[in-house]
Amino acid sequence: MDEQISGAVAVMEQPITQPPFVGASRMRLVDGLLSALDEVKTHRETRLVSLETPSG
Repeated sequence: MDEQISGAVAVMEQPITQPPFVGASRMRLVDGLLSALDEVKTHRETRLVSLETPSG
C-alpha cells in the first residue's frame, strides 16, 4: 500500500477495503454518538462516552 506523509497526516493513495459498517444496531450507535456530540456543542459541557465490546 502506497502512503505519503503530509505534515502529521498520512495520505493513502489507494483506498483501504473494509467491510461495510451497516446494520440497524450500528446505525443507532452512530446516531447516538452524533446526538451526544450535538449536545456537547450546544450546551458547551464535556461528556464521557465509553465504547465497550467483548474481547475476541
